Amino acid sequence: MKHLLKNNHFFSWLILFLICAVPTSCNNDKSKKSSIKSESNTFISSQNDSQKLDDITITIALSQVDKQLMKQIEEFNSSKSGCHVDVKNYYVDTETDNANGMSMADFDLIQDVVNTDKIDIVYNGSIHSSGTYEMLKNKGAFVDLYKFMENDTEVNSSTIDEHILKLNETEGALYTFPTYYVVHTLIGEEKYVGSKENWNVDEFIIHWEQMPDNSTINGSPYAENVYRAILSRNIETFLDYYNSKVNFTSPDFRRILEFCNKFPSNNNEKYVTDYSAPRFVSPHELNGIMSAAIFDENYENVYHEKSKFTLVGYPSSNGCGSSCADSGMRFSICSNSSEEKRNAAWQFIRQFYTYDYQKEHAVKFLNESVGASSGFESESGFCVNKKAFEETAQDIISGKYTKNMISNDESDKLIVPTQNDYDQLCKYLQSINKYETIADQQLRDIVDEEVMTFLTGDQDLNTTIDIIQNRATIWISEKK
Repeated sequence: MKHLLKNNHFFSWLILFLICAVPTSCNNDKSKKSSIKSESNTFISSQNDSQKLDDITITIALSQVDKQLMKQIEEFNSSKSGCHVDVKNYYVDTETDNANGMSMADFDLIQDVVNTDKIDIVYNGSIHSSGTYEMLKNKGAFVDLYKFMENDTEVNSSTIDEHILKLNETEGALYTFPTYYVVHTLIGEEKYVGSKENWNVDEFIIHWEQMPDNSTINGSPYAENVYRAILSRNIETFLDYYNSKVNFTSPDFRRILEFCNKFPSNNNEKYVTDYSAPRFVSPHELNGIMSAAIFDENYENVYHEKSKFTLVGYPSSNGCGSSCADSGMRFSICSNSSEEKRNAAWQFIRQFYTYDYQKEHAVKFLNESVGASSGFESESGFCVNKKAFEETAQDIISGKYTKNMISNDESDKLIVPTQNDYDQLCKYLQSINKYETIADQQLRDIVDEEVMTFLTGDQDLNTTIDIIQNRATIWISEKK
């Protein structure tokens, strides 16, 4: 049997057969027995002596330890709210995990979510495969969170960033949304790329052709590294988990691969950065309000020279290549839960979107033990709670978190964004029309493997695209 489980097609067929064919009542009996014997399905309860006997108990699936989540569970369980949260673990067993397909832990989770009512909350730390999460989300496993927001005066579509909610909708329904988010884009110095934001593919190529002869992309003159900088990081553009389709035959994918192939191959050897050559564009992450400093004329390039930058986005036919992506947690409430448990589940997850929680956790602080006075260290990302977003911004702009910071290295000095920088950032955030669905590593490996074969000259472009499209189509169809 062991050699059969290693076969991706057999394993995926088996999963589909079991999900569709196993009766719920029989599955309940079997899963109760296995949860007693299996260490990967152990229940962890934070129940204490003060818990009321009539408390509603809800269960959240967990695949890895998350200290912040566990802290919130503890606090929630001690609040005597009438609700209690248990945790069920779905840890990967490396001996039985199928490296080429779905892990046994994800398989067990799907079984429990689809065929039982044992799980009430799934979040992005419950599942090892983003494709599995998308499959569950898009096939009716979760309930529409907008229904809970209708009667919530504190967490609703007026208090949460409407733009982010819209980007996370699936045909008008909201099955999940993030607590914090970041933005992925490409940036270039204005002296090279001009001031126009968000390029299409033609604009990208035209601007590159105007660069000096020894220029690099993200510090490299080699095809494999150019691919990783401008295309591999944007693979999600060609995925459609909702309809279980891929689009690697897209003209954009072809043209960008052709562009990458104009560079010499380094035979996929170690990345070496050339700091002496002009740099065209580089991947960049906007990860909070402080990142608005990218719009400031005092922002420094990799050579510690003051420069002005433009956010050009990843090259795409519509010129909208930048995307939002998860930074914090995201939650879903399971459809198979009773109405009582759904309401209790909302009471638990809503706390992560309140002003109090978002404001408190938006900024991470340094302490004296690391050689600096207490102050700004980093951000969790952009708050989705509008009030927390705005107040965090004003605190940062006013210097509240940075005025007492000490640094012996002038190059490490933080540039605090101005109100104008912040206004530009907000405008850019609102211009983004895509929320990133992270590609599963197995799918990413398929694309990378074939592209590397093409860039080293061992395979032509048409063959490469056909093989990627066929392999990726088979892979994503097995996620149905």
